[in-house]
Amino acid sequence: MPNHCTLLYAESDAELARQFQRRMAAHQMDAIFAASDMAGISALSQHRLDLIVANYRLSGGGGLVVLRAARKSHPDIAALLLVEPADLKQAAAALRDERIDYLVKDADGVYLDMLPLMAPRLIGQHRQQATIDRLGQALEREHALALQAAESNEQGLAIFNADLRLQLWNARFLQLLGHAEAAHLPGTALAELLDFAGQPGQAGKLAEQHSFQFEHRGPAGLPVQIAGSRGADGSLVLTCTGDAESDDAGSRRQPGPADWQQTNIDALTGLPGRGLFTELLKHQVHRGSRSGYNGAALMLLDIDGFKSLNQSHGNAVCDLVLVEVARRMSAAVRESDVVGRLEGDQFGVLAVDVHSAENVEIVAGKLLAAVARPFLVNDADIRLTASIGIAFHPAEPLDVPTLVQKVEDAVSHAKAAGKNRYKFA
Repeated sequence: MPNHCTLLYAESDAELARQFQRRMAAHQMDAIFAASDMAGISALSQHRLDLIVANYRLSGGGGLVVLRAARKSHPDIAALLLVEPADLKQAAAALRDERIDYLVKDADGVYLDMLPLMAPRLIGQHRQQATIDRLGQALEREHALALQAAESNEQGLAIFNADLRLQLWNARFLQLLGHAEAAHLPGTALAELLDFAGQPGQAGKLAEQHSFQFEHRGPAGLPVQIAGSRGADGSLVLTCTGDAESDDAGSRRQPGPADWQQTNIDALTGLPGRGLFTELLKHQVHRGSRSGYNGAALMLLDIDGFKSLNQSHGNAVCDLVLVEVARRMSAAVRESDVVGRLEGDQFGVLAVDVHSAENVEIVAGKLLAAVARPFLVNDADIRLTASIGIAFHPAEPLDVPTLVQKVEDAVSHAKAAGKNRYKFA
């Protein structure tokens, strides 16, 4: 629980504000008074705050304006909305969709006595959740880096936890063992994978060894070498080498890093291509369906008027523009987010752990601003805009095709609304 707190009270009733300040002072908590939404927003930049308490009726719904501004600029500040019983129906959508804590303003003023007791608890919970979120984002970044490293390996690679359940794998692993779909694999037991690969009954014996190696026949009847080694924490790393297919002459071909690069990375921009981006999206959707919470957003960005740009400046200039767009988009998002070039002037963004639609809007605004900055290419001053469709995936278990369809429809709505904007599905 915090030792000392500074609170902002956004309230148009000066007498209520004074009562609030007296009650907070009695509990060794400082309270700053703001009589309007603009004064409240201004106070965000002038004071170090631990909690914002805002009246929903402030400046005609301005309490929500203050809380939303705080979430965008100061996500580390806890927030509480005061709502009168008559306003609950009107405020219900925001309270539900934006997950805002609230307290009903009773006519007898009991809520004023409750606030000093609630404030330390809200601040403590918010700080604890912020710590959890930071750890989660760090783990997500580490997982994304591990996935990239796995995909850059020319061998099949899979990592199991101490319980010998699958945690991470690359596309080559799926190819060599004959798995067409990856959606069902996370958490799969080693025994199930090895049995499916043609080694019934061997998983338990092999898992007891510090290291092992054996050969089996792949889906095309060709030999695949499987090697395993156990870590000090009990984890297991499997590597697979071999041929999953042969050419018409029967010769065997071992794909190398260049083959993986050509298949998964867009040659022009260096971003993940459609195939790899889709696999990462599948992984994120499956992660959400298993945990019951996703908090991710899929964004589709189309450059407005790119066909006309191609006709007026030619392919060479357009390629330079696309490379710069890719660079700017990558700089506008976090390291844990994924930017991919899907085709032509169409880019995808997978933003993870954004938690709220407002945080998604911040990312979308940065992307629009990045594209809107002038491009200087071969002494030509080129100005572009973009249209973005967003499918926010906070909890409901939507599958990948449904998410993609939603975001494509949202892009169409953004273009129809005048372009240079984003639309939610």
